[in-house]
Amino acid sequence: MDGFIFWLAGNGYVAADFSGHGYPHVGAKMYPGRQLHTLLHLGVSISHCVDGFYGNNCSHSCGRCLHSCDKVDGHCPTGCQNGWNGAECLQACDVNYYGNCSERCGHCKDSSVCDKVNGSCASGLCSEGWKGDKCNIECNSTYYGINCAQPCGHCLNNTCDRFTGNCSENGCESGWQGSRFAKNVQQQPVFDTNVVVIGASVGAAVAMAVIIITVVICITIQRRRQMDRSTPLKTPPLTTQGPIIILRI
Repeated sequence: MDGFIFWLAGNGYVAADFSGHGYPHVGAKMYPGRQLHTLLHLGVSISHCVDGFYGNNCSHSCGRCLHSCDKVDGHCPTGCQNGWNGAECLQACDVNYYGNCSERCGHCKDSSVCDKVNGSCASGLCSEGWKGDKCNIECNSTYYGINCAQPCGHCLNNTCDRFTGNCSENGCESGWQGSRFAKNVQQQPVFDTNVVVIGASVGAAVAMAVIIITVVICITIQRRRQMDRSTPLKTPPLTTQGPIIILRI
């Protein structure tokens, strides 16, 4: 490579002399500075690309490498930035994956996608039973629902189902009832089934007794009226002393 010498030009380009003159001249070929290392010194021959470029004449840009790519074929020797994969880090992570593209997204609300770089849920909301920026942390035993924001009701041991808030597994604290939202029994009394049945039976018996007594009284009154109608009246003998008044009682 005799006479193959580069000079930094003032316009950001590099002059390449292939004629053997040994100094810059009008016939020298000009190349963009990105195609050669930025630490060129006058009279020093150099042939590799600056960081971020590779290939023939340094005409190709590197992919999303964690650091610089290989100057020849563009592969990323130290791996890819988060959200990218492949030898040259040109492929974005598949849906529901993030980071180095092997980590699955968390439980985002309504199956929304997560950020390919850090895994956070785009909507900022987690599905029922999950919390955290990545929605990959389970609710503790005393909370439930979206983002684990709802406290459990008056469940036994203050624990409930982290998805539904149900107390049905352990039941309610003394004095409370309900499966999901335990209610105070003083506000909504609990009726014993046996008491209800006994009360209904007693009520029916009393009603029947009243009906029977009413029927007996009606029959008795009717009979008395019939007897009064069938008994003949005794008419006293007529006299001439004055008018006769007959009273029917």
